[in-house]
Amino acid sequence: MIYYEMIRSNIYLLDEIELIDYNDALLMMIQQEFKDYLYSCITSLTIIQQRRLYDYYFNNMKKVDIAKKEGVSEGAIRKSIDQSLFQLRRKINRYLYI
Repeated sequence: MIYYEMIRSNIYLLDEIELIDYNDALLMMIQQEFKDYLYSCITSLTIIQQRRLYDYYFNNMKKVDIAKKEGVSEGAIRKSIDQSLFQLRRKINRYLYI
């Protein structure tokens, strides 16, 4: 009788593990799909917009420093980054609320 309970518990545990693995796999697929979509959204921006976003967010450059590097006004950089973020938000919202 104890042996049967132990086997039954092990079967239950195996079923639970399979369910967790399935849910993890599904979550990973959804995350990868969203990453791919986000990548396509970013690559749809102009090269200049991509570079400015990269400098600002990944290189931690200030807008004034990006402006000096590119030889444009800080206002132009600010407008470009704001416009890029607006475009990305719009595309991502469309994706999320389909």
